[in-house]
Amino acid sequence: MTKRKVLMITRHGLTQQREDDDVKNQSLTEQSIRDMYHQSQKALGTFVQDAGIELEGARFFIQHSPKKRARYTGLARVAGAFRCRPAPYSHELLDQIPFITYRAAPDERLDFEDLRLNDVALKKHGEVEYIARWMADPASPTYNDVRVTPFNDVVESRRPCLIEAINRLTRGEEDLGVIATHAGISEPLLTALVNSGRIDAPVEDIREIGGAVPREGFALVYLDEAKAGKVYNARMVRNGVEYPVSIENLRAVSSR
Repeated sequence: MTKRKVLMITRHGLTQQREDDDVKNQSLTEQSIRDMYHQSQKALGTFVQDAGIELEGARFFIQHSPKKRARYTGLARVAGAFRCRPAPYSHELLDQIPFITYRAAPDERLDFEDLRLNDVALKKHGEVEYIARWMADPASPTYNDVRVTPFNDVVESRRPCLIEAINRLTRGEEDLGVIATHAGISEPLLTALVNSGRIDAPVEDIREIGGAVPREGFALVYLDEAKAGKVYNARMVRNGVEYPVSIENLRAVSSR
């Protein structure tokens, strides 16, 4: 039987502002926690069961941005994958599953605070169109004549997050990883994956990665061990579409 490991890359869920929330650091809605739990149960539950991964066995990890909406997205995804009962529907209930919280770690590279954006254009065009235009000219340091962080720079600065996560899975004992992040970071991560498996021009059209990643959206990276052992074939699946991934190319670029 082929040894399989899985990495989920997910954008955070829908949010609401609770009394103790900062306007820039909002909480997930209870319904979104439920939805992501059930999505993950459907997408990963059978894998976790067939692989014999136990919640207490520490064979999984969560990397998330420091924002609480990303942290609890990661916790909800893993709770769903392990079919935790009763199904949690709040931050507080997720915090009561210690085997999950112990495996979650913040990573500032999964946040967007260091990105320079054209806030006026973002407000005017909306998130999806803004990201599509940003990707269409990925090396440009401007967006509508306003200086921004080039899309390619974000691809390169976030690529190590993928490498480190994939290395943990392919070189260690862990079998499941979850990366929980935001719009503007999700798309560069998926672009790095898709570019690694391409022999033609790199991605410059958002449709080539399956479109912008909506709230609660995710992609799965399947890592299947080849016969040689410790050599893994990889592919990304998003919305039923498969994209070839080259781990070797990802690592080669990151080591330059």
